[in-house]
Amino acid sequence: MARRPRIDWIDFALAALATDGPAALVPDALAARAGLTRGAFYHRFASVDAFQAELLECWRQRNTQTVIDLAAAADGLNARQRALAAASASIDHALDRAVRAWALHDARARAAVAAVDATRIGFIRDCLPPRTSQRARLAEALYLLFVGAQQVRPDLNGAALKRLLDPLDAALMQGFASAAPREKPSLRKKKAGAPRG
Repeated sequence: MARRPRIDWIDFALAALATDGPAALVPDALAARAGLTRGAFYHRFASVDAFQAELLECWRQRNTQTVIDLAAAADGLNARQRALAAASASIDHALDRAVRAWALHDARARAAVAAVDATRIGFIRDCLPPRTSQRARLAEALYLLFVGAQQVRPDLNGAALKRLLDPLDAALMQGFASAAPREKPSLRKKKAGAPRG
């Protein structure tokens, strides 16, 4: 039998994870699903830990770093926001949900999800205008809206998800803008406009 490149195993495992959840990642089950032996799995990976580490890194690259790279290449904040929204809507949302489910019971997956969440929120913050009120909190709120939509509406992907989120994102941003404290007129300006005796 011809040797299969390692990336084939990772692609296969990611697809199995997205479809059937973390239980599909057990080496015996994964090898049987691929029509291979358990020994073939361990010929590719030194251990289950090595396999899981590579799998989670591939998920991070595909569903996070690729999105950030695409958005960061856009010229200007508005273009970057549009690129981020479009790229985020087109990721494999079923895989995101499966990794989050895995993270509920696995420390390695939990750490990977926490790192990805922090990276995503940080990039959203950087895509907001510098003068935005409570920029960090707004970025986190926008991200929580995205994750919530992933969980509650698994039937939506791509353009349909973007159509759902765009007006909600705009309303949330407007709400933060309305809640921003207004600058008080300076005492100096008041004195400058006061009539002189």
